[in-house]
Amino acid sequence: MAVTPGQIPVTPGSGKTLDTAELTVNSTTVEREVVVVASPSTPGNYAEVNANSALQVAVVGGVTAQDFSDAGNSSTTPLAANAVFTGIWKNVAGFVSLAVAVDTDQVSASTATAGLVINWSEDGVNVGDADITYVNLQDLTTSTLGGQTYVFPIKRQYYQLVYTNGATAQTVFRLQTMIKVNPVVGTLVDLDDQITGNMHGNIARSLLFGRQGYNSNTFQDATIKAPLTPPVVGDPALVVSISPTCPTIPRDMFGDMIATPRWDQFEINFSRGLDPTLINPTLAGTGSYSIGNGGATLSTGASAGSSCNFTSTVTLQYMVAHEWFGYLTGLFPLGVAGSHSREGFWNPTDGFWVGYEGTTWGLSVMQGGVVTQTAQSAMNGDPLNGTATSQFTSGGIPVAWNPQKINLYRLRGGWLGTGVVVLEIANPDGGWVVMHTFRNPNSLTTSYAYSTNWYFQAEVLNSTNATNLSLYMGGATFGAADCTWRPTDPFNNQTQLTGTTRSAAFAQQPANGAGQAAVFLPALMDQLQNLFVSNKTQQNDPLLEVQRRILLELKGIRLAMVQLACEGGKARESDFDPANFFSTGDEATN
Repeated sequence: MAVTPGQIPVTPGSGKTLDTAELTVNSTTVEREVVVVASPSTPGNYAEVNANSALQVAVVGGVTAQDFSDAGNSSTTPLAANAVFTGIWKNVAGFVSLAVAVDTDQVSASTATAGLVINWSEDGVNVGDADITYVNLQDLTTSTLGGQTYVFPIKRQYYQLVYTNGATAQTVFRLQTMIKVNPVVGTLVDLDDQITGNMHGNIARSLLFGRQGYNSNTFQDATIKAPLTPPVVGDPALVVSISPTCPTIPRDMFGDMIATPRWDQFEINFSRGLDPTLINPTLAGTGSYSIGNGGATLSTGASAGSSCNFTSTVTLQYMVAHEWFGYLTGLFPLGVAGSHSREGFWNPTDGFWVGYEGTTWGLSVMQGGVVTQTAQSAMNGDPLNGTATSQFTSGGIPVAWNPQKINLYRLRGGWLGTGVVVLEIANPDGGWVVMHTFRNPNSLTTSYAYSTNWYFQAEVLNSTNATNLSLYMGGATFGAADCTWRPTDPFNNQTQLTGTTRSAAFAQQPANGAGQAAVFLPALMDQLQNLFVSNKTQQNDPLLEVQRRILLELKGIRLAMVQLACEGGKARESDFDPANFFSTGDEATN
């Protein structure tokens, strides 16, 4: 039976016991207490507690309150383009969750503040928190599954629903909000049922964060990025790239796993001096260079038309579908008009370098003799300006990059005409930071470089300026992420013999009968022969018997590897005859 507040007068402070009333629930008569709340300070200010008033309880006289539809946050009126439905504040104390069902033929707004928004409040006036989601194409009544239901846990005493339509007017809009007593734990299905996108599941929200730098007391939440996705302005200090296959194994610019060390085809360490077999210096005018303080300094001198250039004696041997790379260090002079200071990998027509072109520091690419520079201020990677979003950190704190200090740079990329190319810089904390990415695939009509046989080069040049420019560098290297070598590729003092075992032939030679002295046997044939001829005169030494002789031809140089053993007896003269020891008829398989 219905009970109104007028039937149960309450005098504040009277201590009057409320009467009971019968209630029929599912054809069963039960007893309940009719609960009213009165203000002790204002006589006559009281209200019944029920599901439709501002005052509600979940349990009334031992009967659990049931889920109910909240009419104040439900609607069936279609919205115009960009129109907003705003529900009323509702007290949901004692309830567990909201289930919001949306049937519509148009997507909702999808901004940071507009869509399907649940506002939460402690007092029903001030918004203290909000949940937001969106109605997308797959959630529309026109989709295969049709419609969508969203479930939100109760977070504060009051809630309000605000729905913003998208840019197209609705013809269908059925919005219903159910206030639920019991929690929603997801969708229960049979083990052989197909899992579909409209089934409900529990979402666990977790925050990935870490220390900004070694021994830093500052912690930063992290941005998760797909593999090979470079950082951009606005990223937090920590960026974590996740590989769907193996996130702990390095990958090249093609996304392939790198299972072998990067192979240096050229390397120069200026702390050991200037090796003329590795570097060709070229000077013009007052240009000069010096080796010292652990590096090389290239200078123009204080006159126009002067330059100094270092060029490697070998070029990059690019391996198709493998990554090429180049490392270099540089302290660049402040740029001035009518000059340049460069360091990188290029030939007369193609390649890449970093440095100043006039007064602008940047990354330059040369394609078929045409040079295009991307200024550092226009690069699409880290700003390197010390702002909070920069990953160029020292001790976990972003710092500004200074090209007038020595820094370590890395260029790497794929080719096949249109591979991705990335310029990176090492930050003071030891990590690599992307400065710029050439996103070549799907953007070019010709190859980004017409040739790949690049030299390492460093150059300072005054064309019209008379300022003395000095470029300092510690070393450089280039190569490929590849562990094979073509049989036809030239072998020389500058190349690492990839996949080739280097061996030295040596043996023990007696020294005046007073013990054994290790003597290195050079690989050239005439030196080996001379060594054996000198042993002819040592008649009192133990017999040196040749047990095995191997003669190999390798790029025109004969290498002999000889194993000698000491046995008692007298040496045979014929064993030390050069004419008998080596001959062109010796079988290479012996």
